[in-house]
Amino acid sequence: MLHPNAATARTAYVPILPEREANLMPIAPTPDALEKFARLLEESGDYRVLRRHSLNPTPLCSARNTRLGLVVDVETTGPDPTSDEVIEFAAVPFQYYNSGRIVAVHEPISQLREPSLPIPASVTELTGTEDAAVQGRVVDSAAILPLLDRASLVVAHHAAFDRPFLERLIPSFACVRWACSMSEIDWKREGAATLKLQGLMSEAGFFYDAHRAEADCLATVELLSRRLPRSGKLPMSLILKSVTRETCRIWAADARYDKKDLLKQRGYRWNNGEDGRARAWCIDIDAAALDAKKNFLFEQIFHAEVDLPVVWLSAYDRFSSRI
Repeated sequence: MLHPNAATARTAYVPILPEREANLMPIAPTPDALEKFARLLEESGDYRVLRRHSLNPTPLCSARNTRLGLVVDVETTGPDPTSDEVIEFAAVPFQYYNSGRIVAVHEPISQLREPSLPIPASVTELTGTEDAAVQGRVVDSAAILPLLDRASLVVAHHAAFDRPFLERLIPSFACVRWACSMSEIDWKREGAATLKLQGLMSEAGFFYDAHRAEADCLATVELLSRRLPRSGKLPMSLILKSVTRETCRIWAADARYDKKDLLKQRGYRWNNGEDGRARAWCIDIDAAALDAKKNFLFEQIFHAEVDLPVVWLSAYDRFSSRI
């Protein structure tokens, strides 16, 4: 049974848009119209709009004094480079000045690779990559080696993950300088709530298809090309400064078990020894902080001045599991 006022309600219906404007609205709004609506939402102060990220490749730049960089990313069957395998590799070459300004982004290289075992279901769920897609596929190192010969550095967002996998896949990756856009830029000081690539892109106003190697590379290039929100610095300028610094890894070898919580609080990480390195707590630090770190270990961990293993690192071996 209809409500007594149902008929009146139907005749009194008022469309959200005035009838004249509603009739003029296109069925499929143009990109310009959508951008206009997005700006109206942003200008209201009550909405944030995320735009799909797209970065169009540019031809080789003829500008003098530019250098070639390479942003890389891999998707893998798991986190362990000694037992898991690469299933997708991507690289995006880009040119930059010593100031850190990126002036050209070239065509991405994206390749799938069939692992020796089926792709775990959890990885397929995360990346969308299925066994059928990688069947018979291999990474063609011949397409990568000429770029590595010319590149002044390789950048990855979480280089400590990507570098060990790529050194096993293409050994020449062990012979170039590496930088990390996640750990070598102080994103928190710039107001970021996360270090994850997808989150940083969201804070920059973009969304993209994360966990695909090519898309992750292009997103990383985007972040490196945009001035940081608080300092106004170019991220690449910070990367270039970090590449030249000397760091070291100090091992708290033979530290007592009851000191583990204190070491963890101070930023030390546990190495289980399965990679052939020491089974001990360690930390990577700037060379200038070595004496202070030693004093902490002497006074609060060992209660004596002991001989501590120290490994010196540069951009040629930082983030590598070889060291």
